[in-house]
Amino acid sequence: MSRPGSLRVPAMLLALVMGITACSGAAASTDPADPTGGTGPVPDSVRLLPPPPVGDQPPADASYIARARGTGLEVFDGPEGEALEGVGTLTNPTANGTALVMAVLGRPDPAQEWLEVLLPVRPNFTTGWVRAADVEITWTTYVIDIDISDHRLELWRGDELVTWGTVALGRSGAPTPTGRTAVNELLASPEPDGLYGPFALGLSLWSDTVTEYAGGNGQIGIHGTNRPDLLGSDVSLGCVRVGNDLVSDLAGRVPLGTPVVIHD
Repeated sequence: MSRPGSLRVPAMLLALVMGITACSGAAASTDPADPTGGTGPVPDSVRLLPPPPVGDQPPADASYIARARGTGLEVFDGPEGEALEGVGTLTNPTANGTALVMAVLGRPDPAQEWLEVLLPVRPNFTTGWVRAADVEITWTTYVIDIDISDHRLELWRGDELVTWGTVALGRSGAPTPTGRTAVNELLASPEPDGLYGPFALGLSLWSDTVTEYAGGNGQIGIHGTNRPDLLGSDVSLGCVRVGNDLVSDLAGRVPLGTPVVIHD
């Protein structure tokens, strides 16, 4: 079992940042420009995963992450089961160009041949089974905790509070979904001072009310903002807006597959 290594963020246009988010709203920006109008690729020098933690043995509070080895990952309805209906094979990398990475349920045994994983598909919290031989297992002790009532995001590493910040959440009619999910994509914007800030962390989570927005499918994300005055309010279409310093900190620390717990 390996430890988190490092990947690189693929080149992306701002349109792809919009594609993973169901986030905008009338109050999102005072800039009348079309937010899909960003041009030029994002530099690929941003590191996607942090340095590996010290020590070879995962601690008791580690969360496990499966990264697909090949270009396609077969998903089944159980160990030695049939192809999972509606999912079948997931592509690697994803449509947005990032590695196919999923949270593993439970603490895997090195000898087991099958793993249950959280899938990056609708409906929310869909799980499936993959062959252990088809994925690389890594781990992290980071957890992102989002308290809807307090409009507060906290990043924990084990029992250490690493950083926190005030967030804007989904407005009436498009609430931010609750539950335990995971980061599954990281996109960097060529307009770091624009609508979505410098980074967007896509989650394995989708809006319950928005099924299409700006060419995307209503995927929920954590992203920056050019309206920090709106933090602490309910103004988005479900996404979690944070300050640009905080989203940059998250992007530089947490690996894909990091658990995200959203609760009242």
